[in-house]
Amino acid sequence: MVIPIVLVVILSLISYLILHRFQGYVKAISDSYRSRFEGIVKGIIAALELKDPYTRGHSERVAYYALTLAQRLQKYNEDELEAFYYSCLLHDVGKVSLPDSILTKPGKLTPEEYEIVKQHPVVGSEAIKDIEKLPNSIDVIRYHHERWDGQGYPDGLEGEEIPLLARVVAIADAFDAMTSDRSYRKAISPEEAYNRILEAEGTQFDPELVQVFKEVYPIWVKLIDSYKQKKAMMEEKQL
Repeated sequence: MVIPIVLVVILSLISYLILHRFQGYVKAISDSYRSRFEGIVKGIIAALELKDPYTRGHSERVAYYALTLAQRLQKYNEDELEAFYYSCLLHDVGKVSLPDSILTKPGKLTPEEYEIVKQHPVVGSEAIKDIEKLPNSIDVIRYHHERWDGQGYPDGLEGEEIPLLARVVAIADAFDAMTSDRSYRKAISPEEAYNRILEAEGTQFDPELVQVFKEVYPIWVKLIDSYKQKKAMMEEKQL
């Protein structure tokens, strides 16, 4: 009886070691793929920022803001949140198709130019629709300019017709747009942007998400302060 027991123990140990090595191998492949994928995404964002320097850092800030808000909802697991983060990084990818004359125009857009801009969510969602790693990317990219009252674009969705994650990005995107310099205007303060988000509750933004926004707002302000410090340090080095 002793020999069979010893054999079972040995085989179990060998099986465990093989499984452990296999798991390590799979993890290494996964980490490598994740690293390459992240590099591709950031390369795409860098190309967009070369076209429009005023949006530099915009995609990363929006992704950070949106991720903190989505985490607070406690509806998504780690893998879903990771995919959401990458989708947020690509939320404006369709702007690559816009002419520079529109993208960096210092004045107000004409109605015709605005109609062209309104197509960037459609262009962006078409561009990434076959990326399997981003299951909710089309929702985020296509619908982040929809409004709770149905007055948004490109499809005029209303209320809960708009996918939840797109509603999350809508708040993050608007907040960063308001607190960042653009070719046609200067940034406003985080406090003023905060108040404008609250004023748009139930019209532009999901009322329930605005309540969650109130909770994460202090975290967002810390990110703004961090960016300001980094910018100041870079300017000092250039002197």
